[in-house]
Amino acid sequence: MTVAQLLTPQPYSPKSTGEAVSRHPLNFYESPSWFTTELLRHVKLSGVIGEPCVGMGAIAFLLNVWPHTEHIWTNDIDPNKQAHFHYDATVSVVMGFFTRVRLDLY
Repeated sequence: MTVAQLLTPQPYSPKSTGEAVSRHPLNFYESPSWFTTELLRHVKLSGVIGEPCVGMGAIAFLLNVWPHTEHIWTNDIDPNKQAHFHYDATVSVVMGFFTRVRLDLY
């Protein structure tokens, strides 16, 4: 029997893994439309839907035509992206704000 030593989880960084990975500015990674389409087949979204990292709007565009979407609000940290808000979605206070977003705010 072979016993493997358990690894201690470490925060990810290219240096810790030895990878030569560069990150996109502001961590912009566009979601493919097929992903959102497939997600909507399995997750029944409806009502007011928030897109906290809208980017170029790939997900928001599909959700706007989704028949069960009452309204969608958008956010992106990049002020050059079209969005209702421009906050850092990784900050817990900001995410707390988004859970209370009212439609009349925008």
